[in-house]
Amino acid sequence: MRILAFIVGIVFIALALWQQNEQRRSMGRGRLNDILTDFGGGSFAEGVRSSAGATMHGCLTKIFGLIGFLAIFFALFSGE
Repeated sequence: MRILAFIVGIVFIALALWQQNEQRRSMGRGRLNDILTDFGGGSFAEGVRSSAGATMHGCLTKIFGLIGFLAIFFALFSGE
């Protein structure tokens, strides 16, 4: 059971890192859209989409990271 919990923890931490990367990409799309909007390009919808995506991926990063650390904590300190 401890090995399974450890593996699950590693998987969730990997998912958290992937979501963090997606959050940074969404933030970059938002910055690029802001620059394009200043020069006559870009769109309001893309700005809203990138902002919502950055918020969503940020929340998922925290949730997956917490689950991963809790699973590893359980694996290390369980009484089995």
